[in-house]
Amino acid sequence: VVTTALATTLGLGAVTSFTIAFTLLQIPIGVIGVPLGVVLFPSLSRGAAVGDRDAFIGLLNRAMRLLAVAMIPVAALAGILRVETVALLFNDFQPEAIRVTADTFLAFLVGAPAHALIAVLARAFYARQDTVTPVLAAVGAVIVNTSLAVVLVDPFGLPGMAFAIAVAAWVESLALI
Repeated sequence: VVTTALATTLGLGAVTSFTIAFTLLQIPIGVIGVPLGVVLFPSLSRGAAVGDRDAFIGLLNRAMRLLAVAMIPVAALAGILRVETVALLFNDFQPEAIRVTADTFLAFLVGAPAHALIAVLARAFYARQDTVTPVLAAVGAVIVNTSLAVVLVDPFGLPGMAFAIAVAAWVESLALI
């Protein structure tokens, strides 16, 4: 709600550009991070249920390494090809809209590995029957996101708001770690 309200102050098409850039971010997270979290959940739950701390931590560490190996290059490649991606998918956009959307997408990509980590780390807490910690981490991330978005929207526009979300994702993932 806050980011949409802030985006409406940036002129015609700002909400659309922001939404499209955010949707593009969801592709690698939805293809890599979320499925990995879903697949790991039963094994994490089993390890937590039987008290096999070493197996639980080992599986979680391997998952985090896998996410780093997958998400960092994907985010880097998407960042390099951001303008071409937006132009290809939304060829009816004006050149300025393509640039703003691509720059916003780049700022979002800074947090792509963190978003994928959250998908796995939150499930690790759920496997241990702890739903409070992920909620508290998410609430903290919302506070960071909202505060930074308000500060960064004037000097940087949509990319500033996207960067606020990326920073908040890193804060949340580090809190969960």
